[in-house]
Amino acid sequence: MGKGWHMMFNYGMAIKFIYPILFIMFVIFAIVGLLLNYKFLGYLREKHIEKWKELGKPTLFINNSVQNNIKTLRFLKNREYLDLNDNLLNQKAKFLWNYNCLYLGFFVTLIALFFIKLIK
Repeated sequence: MGKGWHMMFNYGMAIKFIYPILFIMFVIFAIVGLLLNYKFLGYLREKHIEKWKELGKPTLFINNSVQNNIKTLRFLKNREYLDLNDNLLNQKAKFLWNYNCLYLGFFVTLIALFFIKLIK
């Protein structure tokens, strides 16, 4: 009875159980992120076409380039959307930026866990 709960806990089994769940979450978060970006870019194109053109006419797949992505991310990061005085756009942009940051954090955590597992 001298063993604590941490000695009885099988880390290998926990990792084998947790990784598939984390991967499924990752895929779901990716799909939701694509939908959020699609909705945001569509709204921007529909309501603020001049700004959308200025950003390089970004779309999810067809006109998706590194340059367009950088311009769009800068637009979100620098909160340039506030200049357009559109409350709905402001809400969408803030939520999208926060979601993307959360997703990036989740991705980095998954990569770190993967490398930790490789070391052990």
